[in-house]
Amino acid sequence: MTDVRSIVKDAAYVTIGFGVLAVQKAQVQRQELRKRLESSLGDAKGGFEKLGEDVGDRLKLVEERLEALGKQVDAAADDVEERFEAALDEIQARLPEQAKELFEKARAAGKDARTQVRQLVKANAKTTNGTKASAAA
Repeated sequence: MTDVRSIVKDAAYVTIGFGVLAVQKAQVQRQELRKRLESSLGDAKGGFEKLGEDVGDRLKLVEERLEALGKQVDAAADDVEERFEAALDEIQARLPEQAKELFEKARAAGKDARTQVRQLVKANAKTTNGTKASAAA
């Protein structure tokens, strides 16, 4: 009977030993998995930061191009306005004296309206750009 007790006792110790080894192995695997996940997470964070920088750079480039395009549009609008004014000068020169005064007032009102519209467009563009800049920050 002593042999049976000894065998059962040894079997219990072996079973417990295997259990301890299994738990230790599971802990080691858990630690390795944690390290791999942290490494992958770090890589992902770096990738997202790089992506954010790339998007920011491209947005800046687009804003610069839009600003240049806006300047070109302003220059073209100035050119069209000069041509329009020259054509109106020719028309005004052909009018009778009574109509010239009314025509001059209408031209002044039109010029004021164009100036106000341009100022509103520029103010809106600045507000929109300021909103984009604050949203990007």
